[in-house]
Formats: sequence, structure tokens, C-alpha cells
Amino acid sequence: MLDDSFTYGGLILGLAALVLWVRLAIRAVPNLETMMARYQGERTDAAPDRGLGRLAACATAVALTFSAIGYAIPG
Repeated sequence: MLDDSFTYGGLILGLAALVLWVRLAIRAVPNLETMMARYQGERTDAAPDRGLGRLAACATAVALTFSAIGYAIPG
């Protein structure tokens, strides 16, 4: 039972981390308005969100740890 909770908990956290990484990748691609503003030399107020990247990295590390513990415990 303990091994299943670690294994499935790691899988769920892994899916959450994947969603965070996909969201970061989508936000990294500029839209047309931002590209036009950069081309025309205007200043854009789009500051990068550093907290989301750190959260995604931590979620990935915790998911890997939980999965490794879950697979290491004999069922």
C-alpha cells in the first residue's frame, strides 16, 4: 500500500510538472502583438515569471523522488 501511494503520487506529480513545463513553453513563444512592439522598438511590460519555472523544477524533482521510492519498496 505504501509503495502504491508513492508510485501513483509520483505519477500524479509528474503529470502536474508536465503541465507546468508545457505552460512555460507556451508562454515563451511571443504573440504577434509582442513581436510587432519589439520590431517597432516599443517597450513591452512582459516580465518573465521565474517562480513558475522554479515550481516546475521542484515538482519534477519531487515526482522523480516519489516514483523512485515507490518502485524501490517491494510490493
